[in-house]
Amino acid sequence: MAIGYVIQLKKITVGALPGMKFIARIFREKKISQKMVAKDIAARSAMSIGDVLNVLQTLQEVIAIYLSEGKSVKLDLLGTFYPTIKSKAVNTKEEATAEIIEKIGMSFYPTVDLRETLSKAGVKYIDTNIKGVQYKDSVVEES
Repeated sequence: MAIGYVIQLKKITVGALPGMKFIARIFREKKISQKMVAKDIAARSAMSIGDVLNVLQTLQEVIAIYLSEGKSVKLDLLGTFYPTIKSKAVNTKEEATAEIIEKIGMSFYPTVDLRETLSKAGVKYIDTNIKGVQYKDSVVEES
């Protein structure tokens, strides 16, 4: 198990040595669908894919309800979802009304175990320097 990365040339404008530098960036693999997650869970449990999909759908709905009520949701092995707000700063308490709230969102803080699992995952280089047009299993070379 490893997380893919690519090398990117980026202009760095802060720090002691600004300029064009090479940095490592995560290579975002394709997203895993809820159905694929359900298939994997079903294969590791006694539940059917339909049962798991129902549980995942309900879990998402319940988490959204709790967050919209201002409550945090802790999933023991995964982490905690927290509701967040972003607001303008004002000078007086009287000005501090709901109108100063610019954005309502959510943050996620992983558990120590999840962070350790990710830190042990390792990394692998992904070469994205592909020439030609890609068609399923074949490559058409550039002319």
